[in-house]
Amino acid sequence: MRGPSARDLAADVLLALETRGQRVKDGLERVRARVSDPRERGLLTEVAYGTVRHQGTLDVCLSAF
Repeated sequence: MRGPSARDLAADVLLALETRGQRVKDGLERVRARVSDPRERGLLTEVAYGTVRHQGTLDVCLSAF
């Protein structure tokens, strides 16, 4: 049985950032061991940090809706 996807785990990390103020680095450390494929771990890291890095742009784009 497969575990949660890198995208699901990235969403968990971002939710913890938003709701509990947990740092992305700490959230990634908490969930990284659940992803065995190094490519998926890279995706997890990039989705989490990339979302935070581009949060301002995303907020502007989404504010139109």
